[in-house]
Amino acid sequence: MQEAFFLAYGGLHWGYEEIRRLSLHRRAEFVDALDHQLAYEREQLKG
Repeated sequence: MQEAFFLAYGGLHWGYEEIRRLSLHRRAEFVDALDHQLAYEREQLKG
């Protein structure tokens, strides 16, 4: 999960081909982590 969070947070800048090489499970973790990060940032902007 930490790797997916790092990707979601923009720590790595991967191209389309590199992301296609990820397993479906890892891609799902990436999307989930990105959703959580965006929700967190929205809450921080409100406060």
